[in-house]
Amino acid sequence: MNLHVDHIGDLAVVECQGRIFPDNDAFSLRDAVLSQSEASAIVLDLSQVYTMGDTVVFMLVRLQRWAEEHNVDFHLFNPTSFVCQTLEETGFANEFHVDNNIEQIFSLLSRARHSSVHAA
Repeated sequence: MNLHVDHIGDLAVVECQGRIFPDNDAFSLRDAVLSQSEASAIVLDLSQVYTMGDTVVFMLVRLQRWAEEHNVDFHLFNPTSFVCQTLEETGFANEFHVDNNIEQIFSLLSRARHSSVHAA
């Protein structure tokens, strides 16, 4: 698995590529997301993930709950059909905000910038 983090204002984009399979990949993903605690929104780009284990699904659920507890918008962006199928099969598909087009991300970015302006 390859991870890359970009920041656009208060929005953090965590890009994942490849296989997210061994447990240590799940923990690397967790660490990448949790290190974005100052962001008002985190987008997890899963558009290039072609396989992941059940451990990763449970980690995603934990990250979603962490985000809710910390008032951070947490979105999955453009998950592959494999990721969607895995979320469906495990019964967790409805746990997540899923954005499948870039306009939804721009809307999220706009909200993140708007909230940071009012927080200042």
